[in-house]
Amino acid sequence: MSTFWASLLELAAVVRCAVRPCWDQTAFGPPAVGQAALADSCWRLVWTVRLGASCRWAREGWLGSGAHRLYYRRGSVVFGSLFGVVWGTGMRTSASGLIGLGMVLVVVVGTAVAQRQRKPQRAQRPQFTGKEFAGTFFPDVSSVLQGTRPEPGASGNAASTAVAANGSGMANAASSTGATPTAGGDGWAKLISAATIEDTVKNSKLRLDQLVSSQTKFAGGYVDARREFSLQALMFAIIEQYPGDVRWKKSAPLARETLARMAANAKVSSPQAFKEAKQRVQDLGDMLNGTALEGAASAELSWGNVIDRVPLMQLLEWAQQENINNFVASKENFDQHKEELQRYAELVAALGKASTMTDMPDATDAEYKAFAQQMIDQAGQVVTAVQTNNPDAARQAAGQVGQACAKCHDGYR
Repeated sequence: MSTFWASLLELAAVVRCAVRPCWDQTAFGPPAVGQAALADSCWRLVWTVRLGASCRWAREGWLGSGAHRLYYRRGSVVFGSLFGVVWGTGMRTSASGLIGLGMVLVVVVGTAVAQRQRKPQRAQRPQFTGKEFAGTFFPDVSSVLQGTRPEPGASGNAASTAVAANGSGMANAASSTGATPTAGGDGWAKLISAATIEDTVKNSKLRLDQLVSSQTKFAGGYVDARREFSLQALMFAIIEQYPGDVRWKKSAPLARETLARMAANAKVSSPQAFKEAKQRVQDLGDMLNGTALEGAASAELSWGNVIDRVPLMQLLEWAQQENINNFVASKENFDQHKEELQRYAELVAALGKASTMTDMPDATDAEYKAFAQQMIDQAGQVVTAVQTNNPDAARQAAGQVGQACAKCHDGYR
């Protein structure tokens, strides 16, 4: 039933309730009992159609959803039954009684139909032939594995040697053979992985975003900003010498030079230093988004110009005391932070190597180099402990790293 006709029936019902007393007394009067009864039957028919429309609205959901529909449908049953009783009691002719009885039946039947619940439509069960997954899974995993399967109970040394041979063992490869890592790209690859370099650059960029977000933030944190810019310069200097294709290698020389200059200028919190810091952070964002820096470095790599000793020592203290020591404090921390522990251990090894590079202060001092090498070796042992899932060995090696740092700080600051 359309909204127009439903509204018209509603209006007729209201008018009937308003004018019926006057109509019964004046229009029909006592002599017109049959006519009044016929008129009553007509009005009852109007109410019946109205109630039927209400049932249809409830069935089709025009009056709301859920409990509201159910409440209205139940109300329609009671309402219609009451009307049938009243009309049946007040019948004046047999024809009127039949009409009243018929209306009660219509209301009851219509309401029952409205209350009938429709069964939910369920989706068809999917049919698979097996071809849909062709190329997604290997039919035989053993056919694509490389190398020989390790025997159960293999020693941890063999496992760590295999990891180092694949290029992810870092410092433990050098320490196990007693050889000092060279200054070339192969030496860096044994100390720090390309993934660690990339993660270090990204995480440092996030910290710099906060430190240079405003002039006020920079004025209160320019010391930390200098440390972060020094770390960035070191990472890009390593990328410049790293073997193979590593991310941002094309932009590494210019990035190393501009970031090292920014670290030197960040000794103060002047507006000029803040403006330059904002530009360097923007350059980092462009590189992380895939845009190479335009231009070339004005000078060749000189480690004495990459990072000063003060920020280098601050970075060592931050990596070892604030991160590594926390990650090896318990087995739970070790299990939850294996990746971070390996990343910071590799960073310590790289910082130790950078401190002994040509043109760095005390790089030719034998005792200083011995302390640095001890730190590199023990950081490599932390990496090995992570790869062999040995929290006790990681904690012991981390303690040795701390001792090497403390002895070095006592004589060299």
